[in-house]
Amino acid sequence: AAVEIGRSKEGLPVFLDQHASEADHVVVLNRVKPHTEFKGEIESGIMKMMLIGMGKHEGAKVYHKAFADYGFDRIVESMAPIVISKAKVLFALAVIENGYEETALVRGSLPEEIVPSERVLQRKAKELAPKLPFDEIDVLIVDEIGKNVSGAGMDTNVIGRFMNIVAKEPDRPKIKRIYIRDLTPESIGNASGIGLADFTHRRVVDKMDVRTTNTNCLTAVNPEKARIPIICESDREALDLCFGTIGLTPPADARVMRIRNTLHIGEVDVSAALVKEAAGRADLEVLAGPAPLELDAAGELLPMLAFGLAAAAH
Repeated sequence: AAVEIGRSKEGLPVFLDQHASEADHVVVLNRVKPHTEFKGEIESGIMKMMLIGMGKHEGAKVYHKAFADYGFDRIVESMAPIVISKAKVLFALAVIENGYEETALVRGSLPEEIVPSERVLQRKAKELAPKLPFDEIDVLIVDEIGKNVSGAGMDTNVIGRFMNIVAKEPDRPKIKRIYIRDLTPESIGNASGIGLADFTHRRVVDKMDVRTTNTNCLTAVNPEKARIPIICESDREALDLCFGTIGLTPPADARVMRIRNTLHIGEVDVSAALVKEAAGRADLEVLAGPAPLELDAAGELLPMLAFGLAAAAH
């Protein structure tokens, strides 16, 4: 449960977890990284944790609605000082990771340093954030989505799709079709982000807890991410539909990429068209291939090649 601890200059209630409100002091810890919904100088980090995390469900409902009207930066900067004061925040510890889930930077901040330091940390986090190695992709195959991968199921900054009413769609990367194959067990049925895809395997929908998914997306004022894409009974069917809806490009010439999820994109499987492009780039290493996109007797894709090849190479 949460208690109301004040009002912002916009007249909105500011909430704080009841246990935190009764504590002598609070230490705030969070990763600083680009947000999957909101763009600005301040995105996901310490101040978001103080509002969305420490404000519990009551705060999240109010804040997400306010973000839609006032913008993320304004609401966060308006409310965070109230939380810092009323929650008796002792200090904050910010963590930045690189594109390989490795800790790149740990920075402590005194209460008065939290707001200005987070702008600097957010710029650093954006420099280190994972990105797909190609900007133009015809078909992106995603082996799994999940809440343990990203709050949005898939990192919207990686796939270049925000699909909400508050953020402008990015220019890059440009992906014509996204197909998702599975939902992580750690998500416990929360398929938030399924709506970011164009096609989904039946197994994702079968594992989906509709109530949990809807609650998550509605609280975030983002029902778009709970929409169910076209359901496919096999990988073979999904690939046929993907290739049939990208234009005149024949499948053999299509720019196809397969990833485990948007958190693990250090090694990826790509089609021959992308292998040719990768071969001319100093920032990429072609480990092997090209090799056929193999399906078993049931029309399901065989495991990705990339991870085994990467391990052998190193």
